[in-house]
Amino acid sequence: MKKATRRNLIEWTLTVVLVILLVVVVWHRYLRPGSQARRGPAGGHEWLELSVTATVEVADDPEERTRGLMGRESLAPDSGMYFVYEQTHRQGFYMRNTRIPLSIAFIRADGVIVDIKDMQPYDESLVEPDQDYKDALEMSQGWFADNDIRVGNRAQLEDGTVHFWR
Repeated sequence: MKKATRRNLIEWTLTVVLVILLVVVVWHRYLRPGSQARRGPAGGHEWLELSVTATVEVADDPEERTRGLMGRESLAPDSGMYFVYEQTHRQGFYMRNTRIPLSIAFIRADGVIVDIKDMQPYDESLVEPDQDYKDALEMSQGWFADNDIRVGNRAQLEDGTVHFWR
């Protein structure tokens, strides 16, 4: 009887240790702030959240979208403008009265980046994506490439911050 009690105690201790280990692994991988693996936006696919974020001004009415970043002298690091539209479209962007070289990501309704293009200061020719999009994100030129954000990644706007997923 004493051997059985000791064996039960060992089994119970191993079970507790394994449960604690499992909790630590799950917390570290999925739940802790800044973790790299979390269930991302849009469905059951597991997306990896990238460590880079963008702080943005949101342009969600026609006047703000038309004005955009015109007249700005510079942009703070990792900041830009997020253009929110009511529906999917293929409207182009231009750089009238905009002195900062920019890159623009065109984003579908499901958050997938469908195109990224560079735009030159004061260039009034239209920059259009290769396909329809719902929202757009303008950042300093080269920002997307410098941060390894590319077509096919996801972008999600949350309280003035854009999170990126791969």
